[in-house]
Amino acid sequence: MDYFFVSQSKVRWYIRDLLPGIHLDAEAYVQRRGALKEGTPFFLGPDMRPVEPLCTFFFEMAKTLKAKSLADYTYEALDVVDFLEDLEVPTDLLSATEDDLVA
Repeated sequence: MDYFFVSQSKVRWYIRDLLPGIHLDAEAYVQRRGALKEGTPFFLGPDMRPVEPLCTFFFEMAKTLKAKSLADYTYEALDVVDFLEDLEVPTDLLSATEDDLVA
C-alpha cells in the first residue's frame, strides 16, 4: 500500500508541466470548496485505487485535525495495518477480530 499527503504547493508546481498550453488556475482548483485539506493522507492499493476504510476515515478526521496530527495518526494506522498483516493468519482492518487487536 502506498500513501501520500495532500500538498497544494506540489499540485501548483507540477500542473504547469503536465498541461502545457492549457490555462488552469491550479491554486484556485486545489483550494476550492470541498477540496482535500493540506496534509490530508490518502492511501492507494497496488491497483492504484483508494484503500478503504483508511481513506474515508482520514478524510473525515481531516475536517477537524491539523496536518501534524493527521501525519501522526497516519503512521500509527500504518503500524496497525502492518501488524495485522504480520499475524500468523494475516488479516486486514475490516476483518480483524477482537483477539487480533488484543494481540
